[in-house]
Amino acid sequence: MRATVITFLTLLVTLLFSIGASSAETMPGKTDVAVDKPKWTITFDQPIDFETVDGEVSLIDDNGDTISMTLEQQSDDQLLVIPNREYDYETTYQLTIGTGVESAQGEPLQELVEFQFTTASQVEDVAVPAWASDIVTSAENTPRLDTLDNHHRGEWHMYRESSIDLRGLAYEGDDLVGGFTKAPGDDIAGVAVGDSLSDYEAANLGDAESILEVGDRRYQFDGKGERYLHTIDGHQVIYYYDVHDDRIATIQWLGDQYFGSGGYHGTLSNVEDSEQLMMYLINQERALRDYNTLTLDSTMSDIARDHAIDMKERDYFAHDTLEGITPRDRMEESGYPLAYSGENIAAGQGFVLSAHEGLMNSEDHRDNLLFDDYDYIGVGITQGDSTFTNYFAQNFYSLR
Repeated sequence: MRATVITFLTLLVTLLFSIGASSAETMPGKTDVAVDKPKWTITFDQPIDFETVDGEVSLIDDNGDTISMTLEQQSDDQLLVIPNREYDYETTYQLTIGTGVESAQGEPLQELVEFQFTTASQVEDVAVPAWASDIVTSAENTPRLDTLDNHHRGEWHMYRESSIDLRGLAYEGDDLVGGFTKAPGDDIAGVAVGDSLSDYEAANLGDAESILEVGDRRYQFDGKGERYLHTIDGHQVIYYYDVHDDRIATIQWLGDQYFGSGGYHGTLSNVEDSEQLMMYLINQERALRDYNTLTLDSTMSDIARDHAIDMKERDYFAHDTLEGITPRDRMEESGYPLAYSGENIAAGQGFVLSAHEGLMNSEDHRDNLLFDDYDYIGVGITQGDSTFTNYFAQNFYSLR
Protein backbone atom coordinates (compact mmCIF):
# COMPACT_ATOMS: atom_id res chain seq x y z
CA MET A 1 0.00 0.00 0.00
CA ARG A 2 1.06 3.59 -0.46
CA ALA A 3 3.09 5.14 2.31
CA THR A 4 2.98 8.79 3.29
CA VAL A 5 6.53 10.16 3.32
CA ILE A 6 7.40 12.96 5.73
CA THR A 7 10.15 15.06 4.17
CA PHE A 8 12.91 16.84 6.06
CA LEU A 9 15.91 18.82 4.91
CA THR A 10 18.36 15.95 5.17
CA LEU A 11 16.56 12.76 6.17
CA LEU A 12 13.24 11.17 5.17
CA VAL A 13 11.16 8.88 7.35
CA THR A 14 8.09 6.77 6.63
CA LEU A 15 5.93 5.24 9.33
CA LEU A 16 4.08 2.05 8.53
CA PHE A 17 1.64 -0.02 10.54
CA SER A 18 2.38 -3.71 10.25
CA ILE A 19 -0.63 -5.82 9.19
CA GLY A 20 1.35 -8.95 8.46
CA ALA A 21 4.76 -10.06 7.36
CA SER A 22 4.44 -8.85 3.78
CA SER A 23 2.17 -5.81 3.78
CA ALA A 24 1.67 -2.52 5.57
CA GLU A 25 -0.43 0.59 5.39
CA THR A 26 0.19 4.23 6.24
CA MET A 27 -0.79 5.27 9.72
CA PRO A 28 -0.83 9.05 10.26
CA GLY A 29 -4.26 9.88 11.67
CA LYS A 30 -5.24 6.21 11.78
CA THR A 31 -8.35 5.25 13.77
CA ASP A 32 -9.80 1.91 14.89
CA VAL A 33 -6.37 0.41 15.44
CA ALA A 34 -6.55 -3.07 16.98
CA VAL A 35 -5.43 -3.23 20.61
CA ASP A 36 -3.49 -6.49 20.35
CA LYS A 37 0.02 -5.06 20.16
CA PRO A 38 0.38 -4.05 16.49
CA LYS A 39 3.95 -3.36 15.50
CA TRP A 40 5.19 -0.21 13.82
CA THR A 41 7.88 -0.06 11.15
CA ILE A 42 9.86 3.16 10.77
CA THR A 43 11.65 3.33 7.42
CA PHE A 44 14.27 5.98 6.60
CA ASP A 45 15.42 6.91 3.10
CA GLN A 46 19.05 6.13 3.93
CA PRO A 47 21.05 4.10 6.48
CA ILE A 48 20.92 5.53 9.99
CA ASP A 49 23.17 5.39 13.02
CA PHE A 50 21.14 3.16 15.33
CA GLU A 51 23.18 4.20 18.33
CA THR A 52 21.43 7.57 18.05
CA VAL A 53 17.95 6.02 18.23
CA ASP A 54 18.03 5.15 21.93
CA GLY A 55 15.90 7.64 23.86
CA GLU A 56 14.63 9.31 20.67
CA VAL A 57 11.54 7.15 20.06
CA SER A 58 8.65 7.36 22.51
CA LEU A 59 5.04 6.20 22.71
CA ILE A 60 2.63 8.10 25.00
CA ASP A 61 -1.11 7.72 25.61
CA ASP A 62 -3.62 10.56 26.00
CA ASN A 63 -3.09 10.56 29.78
CA GLY A 64 0.58 11.32 29.27
CA ASP A 65 1.68 7.83 30.35
CA THR A 66 4.66 6.34 28.54
CA ILE A 67 4.16 2.92 26.97
CA SER A 68 7.05 0.51 27.35
CA MET A 69 8.32 -0.78 24.02
CA THR A 70 11.10 -2.73 22.38
CA LEU A 71 13.11 -1.36 19.45
CA GLU A 72 14.60 -3.77 16.93
CA GLN A 73 16.83 -2.95 13.98
CA GLN A 74 15.34 -4.60 10.89
CA SER A 75 17.91 -3.34 8.38
CA ASP A 76 20.31 -0.45 8.04
CA ASP A 77 17.41 1.90 7.28
CA GLN A 78 14.50 0.29 9.14
CA LEU A 79 13.44 0.19 12.79
CA LEU A 80 10.72 -1.99 14.32
CA VAL A 81 8.76 -0.60 17.29
CA ILE A 82 7.03 -3.28 19.40
CA PRO A 83 4.83 -2.26 22.36
CA ASN A 84 5.35 -4.49 25.39
CA ARG A 85 1.66 -4.67 26.21
CA GLU A 86 -1.67 -4.39 24.45
CA TYR A 87 -3.10 -0.93 23.86
CA ASP A 88 -6.20 0.26 25.72
CA TYR A 89 -9.50 0.57 23.90
CA GLU A 90 -10.66 3.99 22.66
CA THR A 91 -7.36 5.66 23.47
CA THR A 92 -5.26 8.09 21.45
CA TYR A 93 -1.52 7.45 21.32
CA GLN A 94 1.35 9.52 20.01
CA LEU A 95 4.53 8.00 18.58
CA THR A 96 7.39 10.49 18.51
CA ILE A 97 10.72 10.35 16.71
CA GLY A 98 13.18 12.84 18.16
CA THR A 99 15.62 15.08 16.29
CA GLY A 100 18.56 13.26 17.83
CA VAL A 101 18.24 10.46 15.27
CA GLU A 102 21.06 10.74 12.74
CA SER A 103 21.91 9.10 9.43
CA ALA A 104 25.05 7.01 9.13
CA GLN A 105 26.69 10.16 7.72
CA GLY A 106 25.71 12.20 10.77
CA GLU A 107 22.78 14.05 9.18
CA PRO A 108 20.05 14.74 11.80
CA LEU A 109 16.29 14.92 11.50
CA GLN A 110 15.48 18.60 11.22
CA GLU A 111 12.07 18.46 12.89
CA LEU A 112 10.34 16.43 15.57
CA VAL A 113 8.15 13.71 13.98
CA GLU A 114 4.81 12.94 15.65
CA PHE A 115 2.19 10.41 14.61
CA GLN A 116 -1.14 9.94 16.36
CA PHE A 117 -3.50 6.99 16.22
CA THR A 118 -6.65 5.96 18.07
CA THR A 119 -7.55 2.42 19.07
CA ALA A 120 -10.84 0.70 18.35
CA SER A 121 -13.84 0.56 20.64
CA GLN A 122 -14.39 -2.58 22.66
CA VAL A 123 -17.09 -4.83 21.26
CA GLU A 124 -19.66 -5.72 23.89
CA ASP A 125 -22.21 -8.53 23.84
CA VAL A 126 -21.53 -9.82 20.33
CA ALA A 127 -24.72 -11.61 19.35
CA VAL A 128 -24.66 -15.16 18.09
CA PRO A 129 -26.41 -15.15 14.70
CA ALA A 130 -29.68 -17.06 14.89
CA TRP A 131 -28.62 -19.45 12.16
CA ALA A 132 -25.49 -20.42 14.14
CA SER A 133 -27.22 -20.92 17.51
CA ASP A 134 -27.91 -24.64 16.99
CA ILE A 135 -24.29 -25.23 15.99
CA VAL A 136 -23.02 -23.31 19.01
CA THR A 137 -25.38 -25.17 21.34
CA SER A 138 -24.36 -28.54 19.91
CA ALA A 139 -20.71 -27.65 20.36
CA GLU A 140 -20.98 -26.31 23.90
CA ASN A 141 -23.08 -29.26 25.05
CA THR A 142 -20.01 -31.37 24.27
CA PRO A 143 -16.94 -31.47 26.54
CA ARG A 144 -14.32 -29.15 25.09
CA LEU A 145 -11.64 -31.02 23.16
CA ASP A 146 -9.01 -28.29 23.21
CA THR A 147 -8.36 -24.56 23.45
CA LEU A 148 -6.00 -23.23 20.80
CA ASP A 149 -4.65 -19.82 19.89
CA ASN A 150 -6.45 -18.44 16.85
CA HIS A 151 -3.75 -16.84 14.69
CA HIS A 152 -6.23 -14.15 13.67
CA ARG A 153 -7.64 -13.18 17.06
CA GLY A 154 -8.48 -14.76 20.39
CA GLU A 155 -8.89 -18.51 20.79
CA TRP A 156 -10.38 -21.54 19.12
CA HIS A 157 -12.60 -23.58 21.43
CA MET A 158 -12.55 -27.01 19.83
CA TYR A 159 -15.34 -29.56 20.28
CA ARG A 160 -15.64 -33.14 19.03
CA GLU A 161 -18.92 -34.88 19.76
CA SER A 162 -17.73 -37.93 17.81
CA SER A 163 -14.80 -38.68 15.53
CA ILE A 164 -16.58 -36.92 12.64
CA ASP A 165 -18.52 -34.18 14.48
CA LEU A 166 -15.76 -31.57 14.71
CA ARG A 167 -16.62 -27.94 15.48
CA GLY A 168 -14.55 -24.87 16.31
CA LEU A 169 -15.82 -21.65 17.91
CA ALA A 170 -13.65 -18.51 17.69
CA TYR A 171 -13.77 -16.37 20.83
CA GLU A 172 -12.29 -12.98 21.60
CA GLY A 173 -12.62 -12.95 25.37
CA ASP A 174 -16.27 -13.83 26.01
CA ASP A 175 -17.38 -12.76 22.54
CA LEU A 176 -18.07 -15.30 19.80
CA VAL A 177 -16.55 -13.79 16.63
CA GLY A 178 -16.71 -16.74 14.24
CA GLY A 179 -16.58 -20.47 13.90
CA PHE A 180 -16.64 -23.50 11.66
CA THR A 181 -18.29 -26.89 11.55
CA LYS A 182 -17.40 -30.15 9.86
CA ALA A 183 -20.24 -32.03 11.59
CA PRO A 184 -22.55 -33.67 9.02
CA GLY A 185 -26.02 -32.14 9.12
CA ASP A 186 -25.00 -28.80 10.66
CA ASP A 187 -26.85 -26.17 8.64
CA ILE A 188 -26.37 -22.49 7.83
CA ALA A 189 -28.95 -20.72 5.65
CA GLY A 190 -30.37 -23.94 4.25
CA VAL A 191 -27.05 -25.51 3.31
CA ALA A 192 -25.72 -28.32 5.49
CA VAL A 193 -22.39 -30.09 5.85
CA GLY A 194 -22.71 -33.15 3.63
CA ASP A 195 -25.01 -31.49 1.07
CA SER A 196 -24.24 -31.88 -2.63
CA LEU A 197 -23.47 -28.97 -4.94
CA SER A 198 -27.00 -29.17 -6.33
CA ASP A 199 -28.33 -28.87 -2.75
CA TYR A 200 -26.21 -25.74 -2.26
CA GLU A 201 -27.49 -24.27 -5.51
CA ALA A 202 -31.09 -25.09 -4.59
CA ALA A 203 -30.75 -22.99 -1.42
CA ASN A 204 -30.83 -19.87 -3.66
CA LEU A 205 -28.21 -17.90 -1.75
CA GLY A 206 -27.44 -15.91 -4.90
CA ASP A 207 -24.14 -15.59 -6.67
CA ALA A 208 -21.07 -16.28 -4.57
CA GLU A 209 -19.10 -13.13 -3.74
CA SER A 210 -15.58 -12.49 -4.99
CA ILE A 211 -14.37 -10.05 -2.29
CA LEU A 212 -13.49 -11.03 1.29
CA GLU A 213 -13.65 -8.00 3.59
CA VAL A 214 -11.07 -7.82 6.36
CA GLY A 215 -11.72 -4.68 8.38
CA ASP A 216 -11.22 -1.80 5.96
CA ARG A 217 -9.31 -4.00 3.51
CA ARG A 218 -10.72 -6.06 0.68
CA TYR A 219 -9.16 -9.24 -0.71
CA GLN A 220 -9.91 -10.95 -3.99
CA PHE A 221 -11.56 -14.26 -3.13
CA ASP A 222 -11.55 -16.66 -6.06
CA GLY A 223 -13.43 -19.77 -5.00
CA LYS A 224 -12.47 -21.71 -8.16
CA GLY A 225 -15.51 -23.90 -7.67
CA GLU A 226 -14.14 -25.11 -4.33
CA ARG A 227 -15.42 -22.50 -1.87
CA TYR A 228 -18.39 -20.17 -1.97
CA LEU A 229 -18.51 -16.88 -0.05
CA HIS A 230 -21.78 -15.21 0.98
CA THR A 231 -22.64 -12.37 3.36
CA ILE A 232 -25.47 -13.47 5.66
CA ASP A 233 -26.81 -11.11 8.35
CA GLY A 234 -23.55 -9.18 8.37
CA HIS A 235 -21.37 -12.28 8.66
CA GLN A 236 -19.14 -13.66 5.93
CA VAL A 237 -19.97 -17.34 5.43
CA ILE A 238 -17.74 -19.69 3.43
CA TYR A 239 -18.98 -23.04 2.16
CA TYR A 240 -16.06 -25.36 1.37
CA TYR A 241 -16.93 -27.86 -1.34
CA ASP A 242 -15.23 -31.26 -1.74
CA VAL A 243 -15.06 -31.66 -5.52
CA HIS A 244 -14.18 -35.36 -5.29
CA ASP A 245 -17.06 -36.45 -3.06
CA ASP A 246 -19.59 -33.81 -4.24
CA ARG A 247 -20.32 -32.63 -0.72
CA ILE A 248 -20.09 -29.50 1.39
CA ALA A 249 -17.16 -30.46 3.62
CA THR A 250 -17.05 -27.47 5.97
CA ILE A 251 -18.94 -24.27 6.73
CA GLN A 252 -17.07 -21.32 8.24
CA TRP A 253 -18.46 -17.99 9.39
CA LEU A 254 -16.57 -14.79 10.22
CA GLY A 255 -17.96 -11.93 12.27
CA ASP A 256 -16.84 -8.31 12.02
CA GLN A 257 -14.38 -8.79 14.87
CA TYR A 258 -12.84 -12.06 13.64
CA PHE A 259 -9.72 -10.48 12.11
CA GLY A 260 -7.08 -8.84 14.26
CA SER A 261 -4.19 -6.58 13.28
CA GLY A 262 -2.60 -9.34 11.21
CA GLY A 263 -5.28 -8.96 8.53
CA TYR A 264 -6.08 -11.82 6.19
CA HIS A 265 -2.92 -13.81 6.93
CA GLY A 266 -3.13 -13.36 10.68
CA THR A 267 -0.18 -13.45 13.05
CA LEU A 268 1.25 -16.89 13.80
CA SER A 269 2.36 -16.31 17.38
CA ASN A 270 1.77 -19.96 18.34
CA VAL A 271 2.55 -22.22 15.40
CA GLU A 272 2.10 -25.39 17.46
CA ASP A 273 -1.57 -24.54 18.07
CA SER A 274 -2.18 -23.90 14.37
CA GLU A 275 -0.46 -27.20 13.58
CA GLN A 276 -2.68 -28.98 16.11
CA LEU A 277 -5.76 -27.46 14.48
CA MET A 278 -4.65 -28.85 11.12
CA MET A 279 -4.15 -32.24 12.79
CA TYR A 280 -7.75 -32.26 14.05
CA LEU A 281 -9.00 -31.41 10.54
CA ILE A 282 -7.01 -34.24 8.96
CA ASN A 283 -8.17 -36.88 11.41
CA GLN A 284 -11.79 -35.84 11.00
CA GLU A 285 -11.49 -36.46 7.25
CA ARG A 286 -9.96 -39.87 7.86
CA ALA A 287 -12.59 -40.84 10.43
CA LEU A 288 -15.34 -39.83 8.00
CA ARG A 289 -14.02 -42.50 5.63
CA ASP A 290 -13.24 -45.11 8.32
CA TYR A 291 -9.46 -44.74 8.03
CA ASN A 292 -7.12 -44.99 10.99
CA THR A 293 -6.27 -41.94 13.10
CA LEU A 294 -2.83 -40.45 12.51
CA THR A 295 -0.55 -39.74 15.47
CA LEU A 296 1.16 -36.36 15.52
CA ASP A 297 4.93 -36.73 15.95
CA SER A 298 6.93 -33.78 17.28
CA THR A 299 10.22 -34.85 15.64
CA MET A 300 8.61 -35.07 12.22
CA SER A 301 6.76 -31.80 12.87
CA ASP A 302 10.13 -30.14 13.44
CA ILE A 303 11.36 -31.51 10.11
CA ALA A 304 8.20 -30.33 8.33
CA ARG A 305 8.43 -26.91 9.96
CA ASP A 306 12.10 -26.56 9.03
CA HIS A 307 11.20 -27.12 5.38
CA ALA A 308 8.39 -24.56 5.59
CA ILE A 309 10.86 -22.09 7.11
CA ASP A 310 13.44 -22.85 4.42
CA MET A 311 10.89 -22.20 1.66
CA LYS A 312 9.91 -18.93 3.33
CA GLU A 313 13.44 -17.68 3.98
CA ARG A 314 14.83 -18.59 0.56
CA ASP A 315 11.60 -17.70 -1.25
CA TYR A 316 10.82 -20.87 -3.16
CA PHE A 317 7.98 -23.37 -3.17
CA ALA A 318 8.91 -26.99 -3.89
CA HIS A 319 9.20 -30.40 -2.27
CA ASP A 320 12.94 -30.57 -2.99
CA THR A 321 15.20 -27.93 -1.48
CA LEU A 322 17.37 -25.70 -3.65
CA GLU A 323 20.16 -28.25 -3.11
CA GLY A 324 17.95 -31.10 -4.30
CA ILE A 325 17.28 -32.62 -0.86
CA THR A 326 14.05 -34.63 -1.18
CA PRO A 327 11.22 -35.05 1.36
CA ARG A 328 12.36 -38.65 1.95
CA ASP A 329 15.91 -37.42 2.60
CA ARG A 330 14.66 -34.96 5.19
CA MET A 331 12.33 -37.45 6.87
CA GLU A 332 15.13 -40.02 7.16
CA GLU A 333 17.02 -37.50 9.28
CA SER A 334 14.59 -38.51 12.04
CA GLY A 335 16.38 -41.83 12.29
CA TYR A 336 13.05 -43.66 12.04
CA PRO A 337 12.92 -46.92 10.01
CA LEU A 338 10.53 -45.55 7.40
CA ALA A 339 8.25 -47.70 5.30
CA TYR A 340 5.76 -45.49 3.45
CA SER A 341 6.35 -41.74 3.40
CA GLY A 342 4.93 -38.66 1.67
CA GLU A 343 4.78 -34.90 1.90
CA ASN A 344 2.21 -32.19 1.25
CA ILE A 345 3.04 -28.48 1.03
CA ALA A 346 0.83 -25.42 0.63
CA ALA A 347 1.36 -21.67 0.77
CA GLY A 348 -0.50 -18.38 0.72
CA GLN A 349 -3.75 -19.35 2.45
CA GLY A 350 -4.95 -17.04 5.21
CA PHE A 351 -6.74 -19.75 7.19
CA VAL A 352 -5.49 -23.15 8.34
CA LEU A 353 -8.93 -24.32 7.25
CA SER A 354 -8.44 -22.97 3.72
CA ALA A 355 -5.06 -24.68 3.40
CA HIS A 356 -6.56 -27.98 4.53
CA GLU A 357 -9.57 -27.82 2.22
CA GLY A 358 -7.36 -26.86 -0.71
CA LEU A 359 -5.15 -29.89 -0.13
CA MET A 360 -8.22 -32.12 0.10
CA ASN A 361 -9.33 -30.93 -3.34
CA SER A 362 -5.95 -31.64 -4.95
CA GLU A 363 -5.84 -35.30 -5.99
CA ASP A 364 -2.20 -36.06 -5.12
CA HIS A 365 -2.37 -34.21 -1.80
CA ARG A 366 -5.67 -35.89 -1.00
CA ASP A 367 -4.08 -39.30 -1.63
CA ASN A 368 -1.54 -38.55 1.09
CA LEU A 369 -4.17 -37.25 3.51
CA LEU A 370 -6.33 -40.35 3.06
CA PHE A 371 -3.71 -43.08 2.55
CA ASP A 372 -4.73 -45.90 4.88
CA ASP A 373 -1.21 -47.26 5.41
CA TYR A 374 0.12 -44.10 7.06
CA ASP A 375 0.21 -44.12 10.86
CA TYR A 376 2.04 -40.90 11.76
CA ILE A 377 2.28 -37.31 10.64
CA GLY A 378 4.37 -34.21 11.26
CA VAL A 379 2.81 -30.79 10.61
CA GLY A 380 4.85 -27.62 10.17
CA ILE A 381 3.59 -24.06 9.64
CA THR A 382 5.47 -20.78 9.47
CA GLN A 383 4.89 -17.17 8.49
CA GLY A 384 7.19 -14.49 7.19
CA ASP A 385 8.06 -11.77 4.73
CA SER A 386 8.18 -13.80 1.54
CA THR A 387 6.09 -14.40 -1.57
CA PHE A 388 3.29 -16.37 0.12
CA THR A 389 3.42 -15.18 3.79
CA ASN A 390 2.00 -18.43 5.26
CA TYR A 391 3.68 -21.77 4.49
CA PHE A 392 2.38 -25.24 5.40
CA ALA A 393 4.12 -28.64 5.29
CA GLN A 394 2.89 -32.12 6.23
CA ASN A 395 5.06 -35.24 6.50
CA PHE A 396 3.24 -38.60 6.48
CA TYR A 397 4.86 -41.94 7.26
CA SER A 398 4.63 -45.46 8.59
CA LEU A 399 7.39 -47.60 10.11
CA ARG A 400 8.89 -50.86 8.94
